[in-house]
Amino acid sequence: MSLPWLDIIGGVAKIADDLITTDEERQKLIIQERMIDAQLMQGQVEINKIEAASPDRYVAGWRPFIGWVGGVALGMVYIPKALVLTGVWTYQAVVIVSQWSGTAPPPMLPAYPDLGVTDLLGLLGSLLGFGVMRSYDKTKGVDTKAIASHEDESPA
Repeated sequence: MSLPWLDIIGGVAKIADDLITTDEERQKLIIQERMIDAQLMQGQVEINKIEAASPDRYVAGWRPFIGWVGGVALGMVYIPKALVLTGVWTYQAVVIVSQWSGTAPPPMLPAYPDLGVTDLLGLLGSLLGFGVMRSYDKTKGVDTKAIASHEDESPA
């Protein structure tokens, strides 16, 4: 299914790309786009700081609330599901193997159940990903504020 506005954006981007002829112009455009993205991210960081400093529980507490809800859901859904499915699979495998006479070819065991690990990894990766990157920076002694100040000094 094609969305008409995506086709329009693609057409405009192609026309703009045709108008920009040199590699130097393309590089300048890429740098400008990245600077706009950085400004947008910095604006979001400022909003996050204001929200976190708010004395109102509903403003400052929604992120921790989402974290706690995710943790409770993990504890109530994923862990019991993994234990039950693994237990059922083990029981089936033991029954099948115990009925094997040893003279015939070994029986086929049931497929190991899908525990939803891809969902779990997606959830944990998005929740913990940024924290892990920052922890890695700290262990390497990288000062991200110094990096940001060097980027501000670079000529545009």
